Amino acid sequence: GDLRDFLHLELHNDFGLHREPTDVREVLAEAVTEMSTAFGRAEAPLESSLPPSLPEADADPDRLRRVFLAVLAHAKKFRAKGVVRVAAKAEGAWTVVTVAFDSLSVPPDARAGMLDLWLPAAAREGRGTACVGLGLGFAAALTRLHGGSFDFALDDANACLITIRLPAKGAA
Repeated sequence: GDLRDFLHLELHNDFGLHREPTDVREVLAEAVTEMSTAFGRAEAPLESSLPPSLPEADADPDRLRRVFLAVLAHAKKFRAKGVVRVAAKAEGAWTVVTVAFDSLSVPPDARAGMLDLWLPAAAREGRGTACVGLGLGFAAALTRLHGGSFDFALDDANACLITIRLPAKGAA
């Protein structure tokens, strides 16, 4: 699905979202549940802190699910140690979703390209390619198409924080 959407977004310029009233908490909780098995197999602890409800969004639920799955897959793949924490909260007219974890080291000059759709895969010493698939760049593009923002931060201690902000229904 991501590859097909990428082709329509980047090459055909005819990409469209199928927006409907969407329960962001439900879509996020389903993504966390879906990824929990993969995290368990990798012996990577996954914790979520979700409120009982979040504001509804005018969103494409299938593509929003793919945003959350891409972020969780990234966290599972690049987690160095410790727990991956998923949290969400309402903040004014926004729903804010965060994923925090201790990451494998990424050189400072490579951090800026983490959201680049056209970043080529590069070999990493002893580990094959550094990235596979469309990853965070496509998740960021889908988030922006929903009227939101997608931030990736990695500090010098390799603490990673991915923040997704989505407008509440009627706010965009």
